[in-house]
Amino acid sequence: AAGADTIVRQELTTDLGDGLVRIDGSVDRGTDVRRRGEELGAGAALCEPGTELHAGLAGALVVAGVPDVLVSSSPRIRVVVTGDEVVTAGTTLSLGQVPDSNGPLLVATLRRWGLDDVGASRVGDDPALLAAAIDGAAGAAELVVTTGGVSVGDYDLVPPIAEELGFTRVLWKVAQRPGGPLFVAQRGGTLLVGLPGNPAAVFVNLHVHLRRILDRFVGLDPEQRWQWGVCTSRPPSAPGKVMWARCSVTTDRNGVVRLTPLPRQGSHMLSNLAAADALVRVDPELDLDRPGLVLAWIPVVH
Repeated sequence: AAGADTIVRQELTTDLGDGLVRIDGSVDRGTDVRRRGEELGAGAALCEPGTELHAGLAGALVVAGVPDVLVSSSPRIRVVVTGDEVVTAGTTLSLGQVPDSNGPLLVATLRRWGLDDVGASRVGDDPALLAAAIDGAAGAAELVVTTGGVSVGDYDLVPPIAEELGFTRVLWKVAQRPGGPLFVAQRGGTLLVGLPGNPAAVFVNLHVHLRRILDRFVGLDPEQRWQWGVCTSRPPSAPGKVMWARCSVTTDRNGVVRLTPLPRQGSHMLSNLAAADALVRVDPELDLDRPGLVLAWIPVVH
């Protein structure tokens, strides 16, 4: 109403009928009045370039009357699972076979990250078939992710085949555990990331390196994902290498983040992922027996 300067909430009133209302208690002038421009003035920035467009920001943009925003498109991704020994999950296993956990792990995580155009295929160790699978995936995507075949064995064919297909090597092998034989190559606008075959190595490289690549694809700052916490016990380590330890995360009543290393840290083991909240970076030069050891970590997807 014209001239009104205060709002009285309904629960602080009693309806007396005949259009009369009793105010039950005192209310300060200006209470609950929403003033024009009190949150943001005209021309104020609601967010900065490189901000992730999550649900809360989408709502704020609508309220601010912003009808359209310029966003980076997500890359098309194709996953190629390699290895004669890898079979579809649920298949009765013969001697020497393993179920394909890497394909479902990668696809589910990538989609959880909001990437919709993700496809997956599986191919054996036949060089011609592998070359066709990688070449076909590269023709359909900006990012190709392979699993297996990137180490130094007789059937580790991904690096030489990729280079025969015109990919230029960016890097091969990282001083880390698990997931050391990481292979990255580029052909035109397509990036190929070759992950090792062990499932925990896939999990680590997915969260540590592939997530960083995806952030760069869409203009996000990957450094913002890093957090810090106090390790509650001696973490696993790898001589001369960075160890990525799977840990659970808790916050005590004083707000201190505590990281608890989980058992079963082998590169072929996945059972601790149900409890893992974080991948913790353990550098080789650290004094791991020092009380209150503070370590960097990144959250993992469930």
